[in-house]
Amino acid sequence: SLEDIEKQFKRYYADQLKILLELKKYGDVHLIEDPNFYIFNNSDIFQVMKYNFEIYVKFLDKHCQNAGLKYHSLSRGALVSMLEKTGSSFAMNAAVEADGFHGTHIFYQQQLKILKDVVDLK
Repeated sequence: SLEDIEKQFKRYYADQLKILLELKKYGDVHLIEDPNFYIFNNSDIFQVMKYNFEIYVKFLDKHCQNAGLKYHSLSRGALVSMLEKTGSSFAMNAAVEADGFHGTHIFYQQQLKILKDVVDLK
């Protein structure tokens, strides 16, 4: 649940959350969601991970809003853009590394392109 994730972060990641708040002294702090590529894996062992990732994302988004940080979820937009340009099978092969968990350089470049459109990066 959202409350469980919140407790986990307070217990295990309090220092990291403090660092993010301290970084605000130097300018805007942007968190960019790392893609959840295992959602495309049909194995039953990933079902809980799929559900937990959505809760995790909601927690980070809520935390960022409360802390005055910027949270960006660009993964879906990047995938959609790649699908529109290349078609489904090629886009997935171009976006996901062979291990099925990590994004490719091409995918992260697409995310960066979308981020530049959303945020005034100097």
